[in-house]
Amino acid sequence: MNALLLTCIVIGISMQNIIKKYYNEKIKFGAYTFVAISVAAASFFFACSASFDLTFSTDYLGYSAAFAATYAVAVVFSFLAITSGPLSITALMFSYSLVIPTLYGMIFLGEEASVTLIIGLCLLAVSLFLINSRTGGGKITLKWIVYVLLAFLGNGVCTVVQNLQQREFSGLYKSEFMIAALITVVVIVIAPIIICERREFLPSMKRGGILMVLCGVINGASNLLVMLLVNRMNASVLYPVMSAGGVLLTFFVSLFIYKERLAVKQYISFAFGIAAIVLMNI
Repeated sequence: MNALLLTCIVIGISMQNIIKKYYNEKIKFGAYTFVAISVAAASFFFACSASFDLTFSTDYLGYSAAFAATYAVAVVFSFLAITSGPLSITALMFSYSLVIPTLYGMIFLGEEASVTLIIGLCLLAVSLFLINSRTGGGKITLKWIVYVLLAFLGNGVCTVVQNLQQREFSGLYKSEFMIAALITVVVIVIAPIIICERREFLPSMKRGGILMVLCGVINGASNLLVMLLVNRMNASVLYPVMSAGGVLLTFFVSLFIYKERLAVKQYISFAFGIAAIVLMNI
């Protein structure tokens, strides 16, 4: 049963990237609208999964606000990165954000660095060195670098905020924390929708509303399954398989469905990156 749920998580992680890529290729506008609707759908999914039996408190609203701000950066710029660069490399770079909570734990929480973590960090550095290429389907542009860097930082920092909230409240208010944060994300994204996409809002909803909602529901379901498996599987198995599996599945989809072709050193970079993700999660 655990293996089946873990497989569903891997598929869910990859499906979110695939839906964003498909939406961009078919519709090509409404990025902020996509984020707002998908995040609202994820929030509603969390509420449904808790049977609307929620206990809201002002105690964690500061954490929710901080998470919302950084998560908004992560989801908006990860979407823009997927639209402006190779899907496989974008997914790989986004997954590297786990290094931020890892380094935070080492520097501020006194967590010790294991041998596998150090090796993983070294492999990550090699992967980053090899990833840039001016040739092939995986061509790297300055715009993509800016987008993926912001997505990387946003996702890493929001993970730190989420971990701090869970530490302070001893694992309580998971659903309430996420719902409050996700609703705040929707509020944050309303401004750029009004400024940049007010004429595109209805057309993008008409043509891509189902994709937006589907992406949000998959996001909520994937996170819920992770919460279920945290207490049923060893973290040394759950997180490496989840992280590397999602990136690998996205890679194969980008290779065989979207026909992305990378430079040779980018394939090598990808291999080092997968090894780094596994080692840093053990």
